[in-house]
Amino acid sequence: MELDDAACMDLLCDFVLCPTFGSSESAGDDDESHAQPPAKRSRKREAHHIAALRATVADLVAQRDALTARKQRATQSPWEATSRRQAAARFAVEQEHAQLTRAVAAQARVLTSLQAVLARPQLIDMPLLAPRLLDAPSSLRRATAEALVHAEYGRLESIVLSSKIHEATSRVQNTSITYDESAHAIRVDCTMAQMHNLTVDQCALAIWKYYNNLVPIEVKDTSFVVLEEWDANLSYGRLIMETPGVEIHCHVVQKRFLEPNRVVICSATIAHDEKFPYDPDAYVLHESTWFVHNTTLCVIL
Repeated sequence: MELDDAACMDLLCDFVLCPTFGSSESAGDDDESHAQPPAKRSRKREAHHIAALRATVADLVAQRDALTARKQRATQSPWEATSRRQAAARFAVEQEHAQLTRAVAAQARVLTSLQAVLARPQLIDMPLLAPRLLDAPSSLRRATAEALVHAEYGRLESIVLSSKIHEATSRVQNTSITYDESAHAIRVDCTMAQMHNLTVDQCALAIWKYYNNLVPIEVKDTSFVVLEEWDANLSYGRLIMETPGVEIHCHVVQKRFLEPNRVVICSATIAHDEKFPYDPDAYVLHESTWFVHNTTLCVIL
């Protein structure tokens, strides 16, 4: 319940005057003969106190009104409202900045820990050894060449997945030519896929005969000479490609892998051969080739 100023003043006066009235009544009960004169003096004192209290209440009310009006004027000031908004925004930004600083410090600690875990020791630089065949007995030369094509066969699945040729449902032919800075040579990547209606054995046999010069097919400016034939599925020969003023030679080892559902033919390059050296005036071609023949698709990588 709210009270106005007059009601508040009356309650205050009643509270102050209550003990005085009580003391006057008790005095009158003790001595009735002397009760009348003190009552007159008390009423004068009470009127004086009431006037003083009214003045005090009025002064306090005036101070309260002045403070209320001042607060309202300050609140209604647009400059103060803008200042308050800016202060609140600055506080929020400072809090966010502190959180981000702590997060960055935590991430830096995590990164430092990961770098310490993943740091590798300095490895000794090993020179790259080019595939080489010695002027040795045939069994040793065959073992070296077969190990080389088996290594290339082990890379087949990764090459197929990286080229996405296994997803092919129609004819595919892609060629990419780049410069290999590490080898200081031009790199040619070629991927081809062709649908066929032949059996796996028929298709693989035709490719094998063609690349081993077993059929009378001539390709312009290209020839293949068999140097060594170790068995029906492993051979070694020299590929020669002639261009105006330039000859390109490549000593190639080829092996045919017969599998239940497909036939794979892998070839790899011999960079140095003591028994059959390269022509010093010819350019040397380094290549690795994979032929994959399955029931519906012939893939060349």
